[in-house]
Amino acid sequence: MLTEANLFGWSWRAVFFVNIPVAAGALIAGLRFVPETKDTGARRPDVPGAVLLAASLVAIVYPLLEGRTLGWPAWVWVLLVAGLAGLGVQVAFSAGMQGFFLAFALWLQAGEHFSPLKAGLTADPAVLRPNPWKVSRS
Repeated sequence: MLTEANLFGWSWRAVFFVNIPVAAGALIAGLRFVPETKDTGARRPDVPGAVLLAASLVAIVYPLLEGRTLGWPAWVWVLLVAGLAGLGVQVAFSAGMQGFFLAFALWLQAGEHFSPLKAGLTADPAVLRPNPWKVSRS
């Protein structure tokens, strides 16, 4: 129905409006049914780590997507190296391992044509052993 209505001349893009009531419902349900955490040992979200991870992934993916079209200018390589350095910082502090494994699994599936099961099993040895590079933040 949303694609046929052609709201605001957006054609098929109007289907993304379905997400608005779903997100609103999830937010209301979360506020209503998820209890407040009173654990004094609970850690706060790692906002700088999340920002660094997101910026690093963009700095890696954007040059790979647009580099060929733009003729591989120098800034593409600088951005790519900066993104890899950002991921290195994430790995050093173990805050970005989830993001790394997500990107790694997606690369294995999309780039290397692994099945989801094979991609998951490929990462198992790294997940199941202790991290020798983990830096304690005491």
